[in-house]
Amino acid sequence: MTNRHHSSVMSIQGNDRGPIPSNDDSRILLRVSRVAILLDMSRSRIYQLINEGSLPVVRIGGRSIRVRRDELKDWIDRQSR
Repeated sequence: MTNRHHSSVMSIQGNDRGPIPSNDDSRILLRVSRVAILLDMSRSRIYQLINEGSLPVVRIGGRSIRVRRDELKDWIDRQSR
């Protein structure tokens, strides 16, 4: 039996919103929960990195926080050095 959805869903499973579609690469801004999944870290650890100023964010309105995809990639590159 083959998984007929394997081409449209990444191997990383999403949170309560379901699996992460492969077209997720098109999103410019990522929710903290998505960043946590992609980095295999807890949401609280992501918020800690944000509060330390290590991980740059975009604040939308009074409460929404997003991470720019390109800045996340840059952050990952900096951690590898």
